[in-house]
Amino acid sequence: MKLRFQDKITLNSALEELSKVETYIDQLLEKELIPAEVYGNVMVATTEAILNAMNHGNQNDPKKTLDFYAEFDDKTLIIKVVDQGKGFDHSALPDPTTAENVENLSGRGIFIIHNLADQVTFEKQGSTIILEFSLNINELVGA
Repeated sequence: MKLRFQDKITLNSALEELSKVETYIDQLLEKELIPAEVYGNVMVATTEAILNAMNHGNQNDPKKTLDFYAEFDDKTLIIKVVDQGKGFDHSALPDPTTAENVENLSGRGIFIIHNLADQVTFEKQGSTIILEFSLNINELVGA
């Protein structure tokens, strides 16, 4: 894989920091570095990953930071979010679509991420999440 670029943004665990990543993703679209067909998936999945890192990983501690990485070539965008938390067992999360969980106010973020990203991987006991998105327009439209 020949990288076109790799970027890193360090964020404080504060909600207003989210706009830095949203602006970054908007710029990828504006510069035509990602197709419009994946923009929404990238934006929603990435913001969910960052919110989870702030809220659950860093426990909303403003002294803790998280790192956002983006790298891609012509075929794949890889987003990595690393928090300073202890991690979690992502395989033990309840299914938010079952009757007993459908009214829970939390627990949907990872479910949403899995449904929007082409591949999701956890590292460091869950304190790192890696999202992969296909940028191949032919695969996106089913050609």
